[in-house]
Amino acid sequence: MPPRRVAVVGDNCIDVYVDGSPRSAVGGNALNVAVGLTRQEVQTAYVGEVGNDADGRRVLAAASEAGVGVERVHVVQGATWTAFIRLSPGGAAYVDHEDPGACGPYAARMDELDFLAGFDHVHMANLETTGHLIRDLRTRGISTSYDYGKSSDFAAQDAPGIVFASCDGDQARENGIQMAQEALRCGADLAVVTLGAGGSIALEGEREHWESARPIEPVDTLGAGDSYIATFLARRLAGESIDGAMRAASDAASATCLHWAGWPQPAMRVAPEVGRR
Repeated sequence: MPPRRVAVVGDNCIDVYVDGSPRSAVGGNALNVAVGLTRQEVQTAYVGEVGNDADGRRVLAAASEAGVGVERVHVVQGATWTAFIRLSPGGAAYVDHEDPGACGPYAARMDELDFLAGFDHVHMANLETTGHLIRDLRTRGISTSYDYGKSSDFAAQDAPGIVFASCDGDQARENGIQMAQEALRCGADLAVVTLGAGGSIALEGEREHWESARPIEPVDTLGAGDSYIATFLARRLAGESIDGAMRAASDAASATCLHWAGWPQPAMRVAPEVGRR
């Protein structure tokens, strides 16, 4: 099978860790997936926006160095999005607060449709609106996916071919099944829900696929779900089975938990007062 080409549309940011010795890295759900795809040797382009500041230049440089095409990234007047991250003693990462600067949820532009339609697959995350983009791409026969995170509001927009979502907690397994079933009812062909330590589930029609999480002691869980998505997509586009793609994706997510930040990159120290409120 010839190499697949994937476009990723959505968010990027600077992740500032505010615990201990403050440091920062380039991240964001959509950009993390784009980098993860290139690490799976998939030709990948990223579409989004950055500010015309040092952080924006840093995002572009890091993405380019990782092998991601950034020719369609828009540079806007103002600051690049910043997310302030805290780590629990067990390595679980969560967003303490965010400053979107001039880069709110990305609104895909209609003149980008022809560019995106030139790819084999388009993955999206954290867009301002998605319905028209998903609908138009699917009409053109382009496979699509969207990362809804912990939201299950699939009915608010045209469903992509593959829905990704996540949930955790004591009822993760039951809630994950319900989320996947709702995604299929809203028109998705396949729904994949990661369940944290509970593993992951995929539903396709009436068939359920389960994969366990790997027993690890995480250093930093930030970006683990994005690594899962990138690896799953890369393997499925290469013709691998759902079960095989889930196994590889779970391995990749576990590996991401064993290093700091969403993908291996140099840390940049920041002033201790950064991120305080």
